Amino acid sequence: MFIFRLLTVILMAGLFAMPANFASTVWQDIGTYNQRICENQHDAESYHGRSEAYFYLKEYDKALADATTAKRLYNKDRNNEGIKAMRKQVSEIRKRR
Repeated sequence: MFIFRLLTVILMAGLFAMPANFASTVWQDIGTYNQRICENQHDAESYHGRSEAYFYLKEYDKALADATTAKRLYNKDRNNEGIKAMRKQVSEIRKRR
C-alpha cells in the first residue's frame, strides 16, 4: 500500500510516465479493492486506494465517487489524516476532469 501511495505522489507530480504494464497492475488492484469493499462497505482505505487507481486510468468520475465515499467514511471515523488526503485527491481529480 505504501508503494502505491508513493507512486501516486510521483505520478501526480508528473515526474515520470506510467510504464506500459502499469495499467494491468492497476486493474488487478481495483479487483482487490472491489473484493475488500464487498466484504466491508465501510472500509475507507479500500475506497481511497480504488480512487487512486481509477485516477491513473483517467476514470475521473469513478475516482471522484470513491474519493468522496472515502472522505465521508474517514470523517465518520474522525481520521484527520485520511480526510486531508481525500480533500487533496478530490481537488486534483476536479482539476483534471
